[in-house]
Amino acid sequence: MKLSFVVFAVLLFSSKAMSATSPILSIFPVVATDKYNTAPIDLGIVSSLKIKEVQKLIGRKLTLKEKMGFTILKQQVKKRGVAAVEKEIKDNGKTSFILGLIGLAGLVVPLIGFFSLPLAIIAIAVGNKAKKLNPDDKKAKTGVIFGWITIGLLVTIMAIVVLVIAFPVG
Repeated sequence: MKLSFVVFAVLLFSSKAMSATSPILSIFPVVATDKYNTAPIDLGIVSSLKIKEVQKLIGRKLTLKEKMGFTILKQQVKKRGVAAVEKEIKDNGKTSFILGLIGLAGLVVPLIGFFSLPLAIIAIAVGNKAKKLNPDDKKAKTGVIFGWITIGLLVTIMAIVVLVIAFPVG
């Protein structure tokens, strides 16, 4: 039973479609920096580390999710190579930017207006994760800003609608 759960979890979280929320990306900021959180470590080195070495490096024990994510990260680096994994990590900023832009445009275009709030929330989540991985990612920052602007405008529009309904003009 436990083995089937682990196999299911590995298959679920290692798919490219789930990469924005996978443990690979949640463990990467912890593993990818030294104990002072200042210098990135090469992914090629990460693929040769053991969990106990990572725990010594970061100065704490890893959670089960982080252990699974680290194991998946090692497998991905061995399977696809360092460049492919780094490209997938860098694409999160672009994804956040696109989702935030579509969410913001959804306020003007009626057909995608229903998706504005979910897209804004996803843009904020993906953008914050991308900013953790690379604080200099301007597209991730812009995606987060677009997401917050969309949410702010939606709240403002909802407040105006409630006021108009509660206090009719004529």
